[in-house]
Amino acid sequence: MADPFTTLQRLRRLAVDQARRDLADCLRREAEASETVRELAAEVDRETDVVCRSLGEDTVVENFAAWLRRTRVDQDAAAKSLLEAELQTQEARAVLTASRTAVETVDAIIDRRAAEQAAAAGRVEQMAIDEAGRRSREI
Repeated sequence: MADPFTTLQRLRRLAVDQARRDLADCLRREAEASETVRELAAEVDRETDVVCRSLGEDTVVENFAAWLRRTRVDQDAAAKSLLEAELQTQEARAVLTASRTAVETVDAIIDRRAAEQAAAAGRVEQMAIDEAGRRSREI
């Protein structure tokens, strides 16, 4: 029969592996969201420079203002996506930490049980040596 702690250890290690994959996915989504925010900000900067160079033309300024209103909506959505991705990353980090702690706990239990078994075997061996010594003195 398989040792239940060894089985539990294997399951906990699988949970750590899954938590690592989940964290990697969260980090990827966070990087993508951050890149979107950065790209939108760079686009606003570029367009603002273009408009500033052609301030004499009303249609350019009006078109820019309309474009900027639409872009601000996109920027707000991108910022919200980034915030959500950051929160998911924090949660994934916490899950990974908890999973690692669970593995360490099971490892410690297995180590403690092995030490206790070794100590018990040592006591049995010492009792056998002591018994053999008593018998040799009795002869």
